[in-house]
Amino acid sequence: VIAADMPATKMLLSEWPDWCGGRLPLPLADAITTANLEGRLGYIVQNQLVVRLYPGSNQTLVRVRAPNEVESLGPRELAVAEYYGSGASYKEIAKTLELSPSTVSNQLSSVYAKLGVSNKSELVCKLDKWR
Repeated sequence: VIAADMPATKMLLSEWPDWCGGRLPLPLADAITTANLEGRLGYIVQNQLVVRLYPGSNQTLVRVRAPNEVESLGPRELAVAEYYGSGASYKEIAKTLELSPSTVSNQLSSVYAKLGVSNKSELVCKLDKWR
């Protein structure tokens, strides 16, 4: 670690209380190495952290932040929310994702609760804000 601001340091310490600076915590370093090897230079979600990688020629800038609300959604919840936000009906979503319409309804209820929204337009705004 060449430099870390106080919020990033606090987040790293909240995730790995024994971390004392210098090198990145081993689980995070391993996750970054794996992401680099797999060509996934983007976001790594590590428990209560989201890490964004910006690779350089001889070093990688690592930005650490707390997860946002949309990242709290599971993959299926996110897919259902995005289809619904794009105008698909429950039946269309169910057919596309091979779910029952009642499962789509349950997933959307969960999404609304997690994101703290009460209608479709609020959902779309929330999704757009975090893309």
